[in-house]
Amino acid sequence: MGSRTAFSDSNDVSGGGSSSTCCAGTVNELSLSPPPDQQPSDVAAFKRLSDTLESIFVDTSSPPEFDFFADARLVAASGREIPVHRCILSARSVFFKNLFVNRERDTKFELKEVMKDYAIGYDALVTVLACIYSGKVRVSPKDVCVCVDDECSHLACRPAVAFMVEVLYASFVFQIYELVTRFQKNLMIILDKATADDVLMVLSVANMCGTVCESLLARSIEIVVKSDLDIITLDKALPHT
Repeated sequence: MGSRTAFSDSNDVSGGGSSSTCCAGTVNELSLSPPPDQQPSDVAAFKRLSDTLESIFVDTSSPPEFDFFADARLVAASGREIPVHRCILSARSVFFKNLFVNRERDTKFELKEVMKDYAIGYDALVTVLACIYSGKVRVSPKDVCVCVDDECSHLACRPAVAFMVEVLYASFVFQIYELVTRFQKNLMIILDKATADDVLMVLSVANMCGTVCESLLARSIEIVVKSDLDIITLDKALPHT
């Protein structure tokens, strides 16, 4: 995918399949912290900058028609449009720099045309874009991980796993590798608690991400091989060399 960039919905859940077994567990929400040698004033300044850039992307206090002079639109798989700023995305991501080059302002970009291997929901897309703008990972939207079990902790049920997988793949495509690393670790934490069908979903996307998700792919293969999935399903799911 080229050079790496360092920091540099979900009502649209991908995949169908069987019902989920809901499991308890913990996945820590981490932020991208400044270097330890920075003074408190520097940290405060960086936080203000981060908050300001994030407000440009998502500002609920402004009228809906005001988009901080966005000059492009990204269209999610659901058809919802997200106003973005080409200069910011291009500076943060080689993927977007190449996407926007020689394109006119106010162009709409259908993401399903550049993410052909896996559908990304609106909420996962917004999570990744907000991180590109601010350098911070926001807490997952509350309604993203809702399943039919009212007592579920929503850490390893299908909606939760599907959301993390979508964020992982979007981060990989956009070449935001710190976010790839973070969500690969999060998935590794809950993988043993997910259903075999959901692990297959993780395996498939980890395989698409190649060497950056080698650990996740290897662990997913280990789990599904030991599962009670039938041989035909396994043969279709496992990568072939």
